Amino acid sequence: MESIKLICITFFIYLIKTYRYFFPTANKVFILPPASAGSLGDEALLAGLLSLLKKQGRDQHVYQAILPHWDPLDTPDTPLNTITISSADTQSTLAFIWKLRQCEHFYVLGADVMDGKYSTDLVAQITQFCNIAAETSVPCTILGFSFSQSPSPVAINSLKRLSNDVCCKCRDKKSLERFKLFTHHPAQLVADLAFNMQPQIKTPNAATCQDWITKQKSSGKQVIAFNINKLITQDVPEDIAKLYADELMQLMKQNSEIACVFLPHDLRPQQSDYDFLKQLINHLPEEIIQRTTLLPPPFHAWDLKALTSQTDLVISGRMHLTIAALAQGVPAIGITYQGKFEGLFNYFNLENLLFDPAKLLKHGALSQHITQTLKQIINHKESVIENQSHVVALSAENIKPFK
Repeated sequence: MESIKLICITFFIYLIKTYRYFFPTANKVFILPPASAGSLGDEALLAGLLSLLKKQGRDQHVYQAILPHWDPLDTPDTPLNTITISSADTQSTLAFIWKLRQCEHFYVLGADVMDGKYSTDLVAQITQFCNIAAETSVPCTILGFSFSQSPSPVAINSLKRLSNDVCCKCRDKKSLERFKLFTHHPAQLVADLAFNMQPQIKTPNAATCQDWITKQKSSGKQVIAFNINKLITQDVPEDIAKLYADELMQLMKQNSEIACVFLPHDLRPQQSDYDFLKQLINHLPEEIIQRTTLLPPPFHAWDLKALTSQTDLVISGRMHLTIAALAQGVPAIGITYQGKFEGLFNYFNLENLLFDPAKLLKHGALSQHITQTLKQIINHKESVIENQSHVVALSAENIKPFK
């Protein structure tokens, strides 16, 4: 039975490949997101890709290709058309192959899922989709992704079966080295797609937050943006919200000219930054709370990018919030996890601004790190601006032919 299924799929691939050869009119761009809707980081990737496609005049027939039971990601402007794809059985696989007949390019938003840390099944599915696309002569690219130092062996086995016709783009040097070392697959260095997302204030909550920041700046205060999440401190056996609150309280008591805006960057129920930041605020005294504000949902990645541009410093455990800042010349402190930040900060020569969350157990470590960063903020800003245009250009390499 399995051999019959394989014969059917192989024959159908041949038919679609032949069709595409004689009728080369494909004009649809398919984009497979890394997950169902909920992560603003994924929103930023999609928005960055759409911005680049628009510059090439390829934004008229773009489809989100989502898995069954996934919700499509939001976009800054007109919602994209959506198709559902699957390789769960022969019928689903044949349906996917049929859809490829009109596909000009099949893109995968690689993000942080390609090392199998979140799902080895997803890596296997991505590999299968990409291989089928390559076999039907559809250009296929896995766009700017990171790759940790300890990828899943199961994911590696899947990736070793990835066709060499599939272009792989890694979003930092360390990820590039790791990916090539583990998979022996060719890959190209790029920067994260989110560097090309356009900042826009589009929601009322973001507009209100923008007004608050403007008011603080006009009164002479330094405004820091603060984002912390539970994922980066899972191994710290303490009340994490209170640890962060103690650090922030110490910082703001020592410097009355600092105001703080709390910016959530993931609103999914199981890991909501918004809920965690509310817990943090509950540990702060009233006199400190008066110098802070918390951005409530709903809002989007492009709102956050516009807001970070008006701050003096961003402190975040979400990589794409630091990207939003760095893309606009604003220095950032990255609270590290899974090896995600090192390669990014290397682009800007700011590795010294990274902070290991394990140091939270040492009272005053984070507040001192922020204080020292603010003292050197002009130098850090110059370093960001000096490298900014190069990194944005490297981000645009995501959709250029493989070198």
